[in-house]
Amino acid sequence: IYTDPKQFAGVRDALIKDGYKLADAELTMIPQNTTPVPADKKEQFEHLVDALEDSDDVQNVYTAAADED
Repeated sequence: IYTDPKQFAGVRDALIKDGYKLADAELTMIPQNTTPVPADKKEQFEHLVDALEDSDDVQNVYTAAADED
């Protein structure tokens, strides 16, 4: 379920009150505009994202790169 961040707590609480068990509930960043990654840079970009995700010092990785899978 996607909702306005200002309504997040209310929506979450209403679902729980109605008996739903939530596997996860979090705020996340979703880009309004995406940018394609040039084919010759895609592997390098994916390596960077993987390295960031594997780092213990990084909690979340967000990107505006277009998902072309």
